[in-house]
Order: sequence, then C-alpha cells, then structure tokens
Amino acid sequence: MEHQRKKLKDLTIKDNFMFAAVMLEPENAKGLLERVLGVKVDHVDITGN
Repeated sequence: MEHQRKKLKDLTIKDNFMFAAVMLEPENAKGLLERVLGVKVDHVDITGN
C-alpha cells in the first residue's frame, strides 16, 4: 500500500500527523480543547505512551 504525501499547507486538524503535533504542546492542546468544548480549560498535562 502506497501512502500519498500531503503538503504541509494542505494538512488540517483531521490529519493524524497534524492532530498529534498540536496535542504535543500543552498551550496548543489547551486552545484546541477550549474551542471544541466551549469551556475554559485551566491546564493540560501531556503524558507519553
């Protein structure tokens, strides 16, 4: 199975790579969660696998 490479400018939050990149940074994750949930988030802790 061959994977097609997308250009960075064509990535959205729906792409696994972009979602993971956003969620790795606590401030980015906090901002995204606040927008999606519509509530103020006090803090976000990021944990590894």
